[in-house]
Amino acid sequence: MSSQDQARRRGPDEDRLLSPITASQQPLDRIVITGIGLVTSVGHRAEEAFTSLRAGIVRLQEYPAYEPLVRDPALFFPESVVASPVTELTDGLEGVERLLALATPALKEAIFDAKLSETDIGSTSLLVAGSQMPSRIPGTRIATVLVPRLAQRVARIPFAGKQYYCVGSAGCFEALHRARRLLNAGTCRYCIVGGVDSWLDPETLAWLDEARRLKSDSTIDGFIPGEAAAFVVVEREEQCRARKKLPYAVCGGVALDEEKNTIWTDQPCTGEGLARCLKTVLADPIGRSRGPDVVVCDLNGESYRASEWAYAVPKAFQEVKVPPLVHPADCIGDVGAASGGVLLGLAAWSSKKDPAEWRTALAWCSSDDGLRGACVIEALGTSHADPHGR
Repeated sequence: MSSQDQARRRGPDEDRLLSPITASQQPLDRIVITGIGLVTSVGHRAEEAFTSLRAGIVRLQEYPAYEPLVRDPALFFPESVVASPVTELTDGLEGVERLLALATPALKEAIFDAKLSETDIGSTSLLVAGSQMPSRIPGTRIATVLVPRLAQRVARIPFAGKQYYCVGSAGCFEALHRARRLLNAGTCRYCIVGGVDSWLDPETLAWLDEARRLKSDSTIDGFIPGEAAAFVVVEREEQCRARKKLPYAVCGGVALDEEKNTIWTDQPCTGEGLARCLKTVLADPIGRSRGPDVVVCDLNGESYRASEWAYAVPKAFQEVKVPPLVHPADCIGDVGAASGGVLLGLAAWSSKKDPAEWRTALAWCSSDDGLRGACVIEALGTSHADPHGR
């Protein structure tokens, strides 16, 4: 995919990110996560969902709502699609309404968890990551109406700003980078960063099916489609202390980069873009002192992402030990643009619940069209935190 196509999918304000963002460009003020909201197939609230994910509870099932278009002629029976739907909330819904059914309770939970009042919404920017599906890129109906309708459903007062990032899994990291700039510039007091996505519309499943990316008996190199919505509230630590709100965790540096050899190109991925991302956040004062205790990522069962990680590790982890991997797709399937929000929320929630094992977490995501994003999340009260939170 050309850089022009990538810029088009980001929208008019986002084509600046075609070069790496380095540690020196990170804002100086410490940013903390103060609220989390989540809807997944293993839980419709953050506490329930994260507890289930940490326990390894799996919610995968046959999905009769879609009949596969691509079948292996050697099979004498029709293949069934295995998926991870959010039952009850999304039953019978498609398109914008399905996404709103996922996003509305998750966003409301994040606002409530952060103890934001109705008047606080007027000082809050809403930054939402969305799918890279052709039917959802800038200019389409979903990209045009989703965030405005979501904002109207959760608050009577208009948000200070709204932005929709149609860049897939790594979109939450792009939104988080933007949030840090807005907060440190004083443009707003709070930012809500997250994503919502569903692979389970018939149109989307057919698109994946044609590309041979739906995991099945005949397509081993594929992923299990899921759906979710996840949001985190971020604000400056100084403000958080002033209003006496106990945060979940400190948000370290954010890195963004591009991988030229994507899953759609003929050239093999070398992991260069992801490696640069990881090296940037590992050079962050939070990440470099002793390295992360855990890596949370959007590995989804496809060989492309596994190979990318394998190539990136020796380039990025030259001075620190490679920690254990956690990939929620094992439990809830691939949740697309919601992945970044799930990972940020999981890292922040776990660092508060279990700081001994989740003292420092490195989160990363890879979008299909080349965007790579990473961030370090640190538990409160750790001695090696940089005083400026870069």
